[in-house]
Amino acid sequence: MALPAGTSDLPELGWAGAALTLHSVQSTRLPMLIELGVSGHPTIRIDARHQAYDWLLELERFPEHPVGVVVSVELVGEGTPAPFELPGKSLDELLWKVGRAGFPERLAPWLEPGDAYHLIRWPNWTTLKPDTDHLRQTAMLANSLLTIEQLAGLSGRGVETTRTLVNALSLMGVLGTVPAASLVRHAVPQELPESSLFQRLRKRFRMQ
Repeated sequence: MALPAGTSDLPELGWAGAALTLHSVQSTRLPMLIELGVSGHPTIRIDARHQAYDWLLELERFPEHPVGVVVSVELVGEGTPAPFELPGKSLDELLWKVGRAGFPERLAPWLEPGDAYHLIRWPNWTTLKPDTDHLRQTAMLANSLLTIEQLAGLSGRGVETTRTLVNALSLMGVLGTVPAASLVRHAVPQELPESSLFQRLRKRFRMQ
């Protein structure tokens, strides 16, 4: 079943449409197989049951501005064989790329301005070699409930780049969300101590 890019009256294009469909599929938690037809590139195959994907290319070749992306979704049984050899590649890493490319200048449509976020599990992005800022901001979300503006201010990063990070982490399904209307005053750390999660993660990824 080929799906249109997005679900609004004005369909989303490129990775934005793919991100909307992927978010919907991930939210339903139904056993589905997904194919992303990317113009000029091999098809990306996804098995949502195993949170895995397969692509003939490495993610270093990921096209951030493709001419077009067509998403096809198939509902399958739990026992249906995977379309590629398992364990495949971690879907987290592909969703990280799609989430960052999909909405570079705005909040992802499934998120609301003023909401606050916290990390519910650590993303599996080891082979992507995340930079220090990504690690530090993600570690902050592991320790505190923060809005995008709070996270940007505490980490010394811009709101735009922080928003892109939150878009990607949300698509990966690693964030919990508290609506703005439900927020109460939360104490947030002004800086992370040397023994913090961030410091441990820097050592894990052998970052300077």
